[in-house]
Amino acid sequence: MWEANISDRARMNPVLPRVAERAHTKYGVRIRRMSRLHLRQEIDLFANIYNAAWERNWGFVPYSKEDLDEYTRSLHLVYDRDWFMIAENEQGEAIAMAITIPDINQVLAKMGGRLLPLGWWYYLNKKRIIDRVRVGFLGVLPEYQHTGVAAALYLENFKMGEQTRCGQGEMGWILETNKAMNRGMEAMGGRIIKRYRVYERLFEGASD
Repeated sequence: MWEANISDRARMNPVLPRVAERAHTKYGVRIRRMSRLHLRQEIDLFANIYNAAWERNWGFVPYSKEDLDEYTRSLHLVYDRDWFMIAENEQGEAIAMAITIPDINQVLAKMGGRLLPLGWWYYLNKKRIIDRVRVGFLGVLPEYQHTGVAAALYLENFKMGEQTRCGQGEMGWILETNKAMNRGMEAMGGRIIKRYRVYERLFEGASD
């Protein structure tokens, strides 16, 4: 798991803005925000990118329609327009996405599991309370993975970190073999704070 201060550009690799600018000028990339009103359709775009970008990763399972229906319902609860991003090419086709989720647990802790007497106030004022985010998903279509579009999304996250209270970010479940994502986290000035290992052992008599 990576951690980064996304409100401090001094920690960022100075190459990152140049790579991001190339994505805009050379490849016509533009970044827009996901629409809450049309979130279900936006999640279909997300799934197309995710399924293509992650299909070679260990443990990958493509999203089904039922998965996406449930995922959309969950995302409505934590949706924040500032942090739900889609990158498009010159033809307006979705080529990359980043879903970054403000840490709602900071609010839930203050609510104490209750709306009354003051829980509702904490929820309605969550933007005053939350100061960290988690990058839930970031993916780029394989044919666009060397265009700088990922750098453009990283930079947009820095921009949001500067404009909001959310200066701290976490990025988890990045495989050690995913060199592109790990390089991206390093470029953002991130540091590894946790490592998770998965082990397999066959017991005597078990079939392969």
